[in-house]
Amino acid sequence: MNQDTSIAIIPAPLQHKVQLSAVGARFTDLTAHEWKSLWLPFRRVRKAFNFTLGDWINHGKAAYGERYALALDTTELEYQTLRNFASTCSLVTLSRRRDKLDWSHHVEVGPLSPRDQTRFLKLAEENNWSVSDLRRAIRDEQGEVKEKALPPGFIPRSWVEEGVRWFRRQDVMNWDPERRASLKRELDPIVDLAKGL
Repeated sequence: MNQDTSIAIIPAPLQHKVQLSAVGARFTDLTAHEWKSLWLPFRRVRKAFNFTLGDWINHGKAAYGERYALALDTTELEYQTLRNFASTCSLVTLSRRRDKLDWSHHVEVGPLSPRDQTRFLKLAEENNWSVSDLRRAIRDEQGEVKEKALPPGFIPRSWVEEGVRWFRRQDVMNWDPERRASLKRELDPIVDLAKGL
């Protein structure tokens, strides 16, 4: 395992207890408190990924005249994914980004003017807004029609997010074709409902 990666991410007092590699981690003799404390540096790395990749793509365009072609050849990511990262990073420049807010907060303010981006990101940070709270505040200010409230007890966004997490945990894309086809048939009624909206 590559200790250099651990040194950059893991706090110094724990570096001898954690080894990171490109495919996983090995933990040795951690107390429960130490184990829990590792979430913060892991969260920072996870959080920084989209911003770092977007800035990397934008640098490639500025420096080499290429934007997605080289990045597509170099990464295993889809064009649209790279485009979304680069677009958000070019719209919301580094000086306006807030490290206490998630990537999704920055995506929401991307279409706004730089002044409004700064203002809404500051409000989101100061008021501890979720992405939904931020979206609602932007819509309210812009005078957009508010969505009708959904019946109590059913929150589609939460349901969908849980489903996505399940798919990622199950590594569905690596299932055999027959098993994937069976799951697809089970999901068809939901797809039909979504298409009918």
